Amino acid sequence: METIIFDPVKHKSLLPSLVEIHIACIENDFTLLRFLPPFPPEKRQTVLEWWESRMAGITSGARIVIMEVANDPDGKQEACGLVSLERDPSETGSYRANVQTLLVSPRYRRKGIATKLIKKLEEVALEDKRSLLVRYYPDVMNQIAREQR
Repeated sequence: METIIFDPVKHKSLLPSLVEIHIACIENDFTLLRFLPPFPPEKRQTVLEWWESRMAGITSGARIVIMEVANDPDGKQEACGLVSLERDPSETGSYRANVQTLLVSPRYRRKGIATKLIKKLEEVALEDKRSLLVRYYPDVMNQIAREQR
């Protein structure tokens, strides 16, 4: 496994596995992540398009996505997990960033990937002079979603 800073051009081939992680976290964990199941092919395409639209933020420098990648059984590189760091765009927020979208594929859990991603995110944030990281924890919302199923 390898931790990378996602580059929309260099790592475009990882987008389908990123979409699969997103969908798996919604279906398996009832995570509230912009979309609701079920995920027929046309909805999977919508999720892919949403991620493609997020790439503009990476290109502009507003967002940094850190990914853990591994080779699948066929030797093809796939995403195992990701975390996103959103830079605060305000003049008074140059020291601040928002931690967003921490996801780990159910197939790769219990291997320390989330910890590894957060440690790398902290390193990247400090290099970027972001000393205050803010995270919205949707645990309460996820619990409500689970109870309503």
